[in-house]
Amino acid sequence: MRSFLNPENRLFVLARQARRLPSWVLSLTMAEVFVFVGQLVGAALLFVYSYRFGGPFISLLLEPILGPSSQLANLSPVQSAVNEIILLIFSFVPIALLLWLWVKFRERRAFWTLGLEKAGAAGKYLRGVAFGIILFGLVTLFLVVTGLAAYTPASSAHSGVSALGGVLLVYIGWTIQGPVEEMLTRGWLMQVIGARYKPWLGVVLSAVTFASLHALNPHVSGIAILNLVLTGILFSLVALWDGSIWGVCGLHAAWNWAEGNLFGFSVSGTTSAGGSLLSMKVTGSSLWTGGAFGPEGGLIDTLVYLAAIGIFLWLLYRQNCTMENVKVMQETQEQQEVIK
Repeated sequence: MRSFLNPENRLFVLARQARRLPSWVLSLTMAEVFVFVGQLVGAALLFVYSYRFGGPFISLLLEPILGPSSQLANLSPVQSAVNEIILLIFSFVPIALLLWLWVKFRERRAFWTLGLEKAGAAGKYLRGVAFGIILFGLVTLFLVVTGLAAYTPASSAHSGVSALGGVLLVYIGWTIQGPVEEMLTRGWLMQVIGARYKPWLGVVLSAVTFASLHALNPHVSGIAILNLVLTGILFSLVALWDGSIWGVCGLHAAWNWAEGNLFGFSVSGTTSAGGSLLSMKVTGSSLWTGGAFGPEGGLIDTLVYLAAIGIFLWLLYRQNCTMENVKVMQETQEQQEVIK
């Protein structure tokens, strides 16, 4: 596996700047603690905010359990997008703050060592956004070509051109939710385990943890869990190939946005706020389409992920072979200079 997952990858080198790296048991435990405590704090702050300023935030929190309320149904796409952004800020920013505190005071290193170096950040992020849209576009294309999904004309203000304002605005929310999950799983968990133990262990355990964080989503299934694990593996490989998590931050945000707001599918069992530009409906077996969970819960998604994983394993292999060849050439030159 050394040719695919190099222990000297930039992300693992950055992680070793820590004064002390936690064990894999402590790392897995703290990842769950960050999420649980962060969202608990966020929910408490959201209740206070909702009481002080008003808004359907309590309904938004309970929507996965109780279903959409009439209060939410009456919101315009822009209003629902604004509320979703506020909800995601309260839900995910506390997680990032807890992670920052841990990295700064426990590991004694800078937060940017999670793979957030400034050099090339914008280009890597935009490349990730493009890849995310293309990747989910391929999933949608395969669903349509195989007759498992079809376009339906806009039937309300929450779909079509009339929803464009909300569709564009809600992307801000996805740029909070997706990147925070990436900072936690790929930017911290994968790196600390991979740097202290083996790279493949960091990839696998961070992918399993990522899947576990979505295990209680509505309409989740065995295939959905499998696909979430594959998502974690793919995102890890992309980050390692990039030597940064900027790309997967863009990829994660764009994937969710494309799935829910561009094409109008369910995102991990939930309906996206802000409306959708297109209104795609699954028409075939949920085994392949994912049913109410969305395409992430179907075998079409599985096949696309496996293909993408194969491509990035090949890219990493070529990248690492190139690095090894350069290293050999440098060592040869040094030996020749010593002889002279």
